[in-house]
Amino acid sequence: MALATGADAASLHVEVQGRRALSWHIGRDLDEPRADLAQMRVNRVYSQTDLPGLPEREAPIRALKFTIGPDEQALLALQRADRDFRAVDGMQLANLTPYLGQTMRSWRKLTQERDRAALEREIATGLGCGWMILGPGGIVTESSAQLRPMLVAGGARLRSTGRLEFSDPALAQEFQRAMTGAERGNAQFVTLTHEPPMHIAMLPAQESRMLGIVRLMPAASTQPVERVAAALGLSRSEARLAMLLCDGFSLRDAATELGWTIETARSCSKQIYARMGADGQSDVVRRMLCGPLWLAGTAALQGQG
Repeated sequence: MALATGADAASLHVEVQGRRALSWHIGRDLDEPRADLAQMRVNRVYSQTDLPGLPEREAPIRALKFTIGPDEQALLALQRADRDFRAVDGMQLANLTPYLGQTMRSWRKLTQERDRAALEREIATGLGCGWMILGPGGIVTESSAQLRPMLVAGGARLRSTGRLEFSDPALAQEFQRAMTGAERGNAQFVTLTHEPPMHIAMLPAQESRMLGIVRLMPAASTQPVERVAAALGLSRSEARLAMLLCDGFSLRDAATELGWTIETARSCSKQIYARMGADGQSDVVRRMLCGPLWLAGTAALQGQG
């Protein structure tokens, strides 16, 4: 709009219940118009001579108020530093009135959908989940953004041709057998990598395609010790031991990893059981795997969503 009317600057301000919520500005850094939206009529084009709430000024301006939703209104303003706008410029702005509110509502809906998709992607990443769409012959035609990093972490690779590459030939053969089973309409559950363990559920989809849901369980050791301690009500030392147990270490191996004696590890494990109200090592692992610990890094739970 600024280009079409030759404006030096353009701004859009959104108010919700009388308070400014969003603002955009392009062009020169001119004095921002401080109009009184409450006194403006909807869908009328104002100039610098009759814009309510605007101090007396000589710089040309054309402004329009429009409604987005209940208790939500916006001000679209065009500004020039010197020469005034033509009548046709005001007409161009007026011609937009039927579309501005709908455009902003569509933009908001799209933004909300993107935010939801980003949050769902972040949660899936925290849980170690990804997906792929496979066509005939096992060619990956679509995949989630987190799939490639997951495959790399697991020792597999998605080639540019769309084919999965396995480090273990036996796993490649197992995958091909599972593809055959899925093509016949039967759900298949396959191991993609052994260390770290990564698995895929292959489900028949439409148009001779298959949906592959991949799971690579994040290691507890990738979580900050402070987060684990806070989530489980443990000390830092207890949290470090609990993280190793969750990652499959035996108590003796965990003691070696931490530089402890086995007696120290046993004493610490008993403290962990008591604090968590757990019946033993397997119960600690179960509670950690089934708890919300893996979601603690998402933006929503940090107040950023």
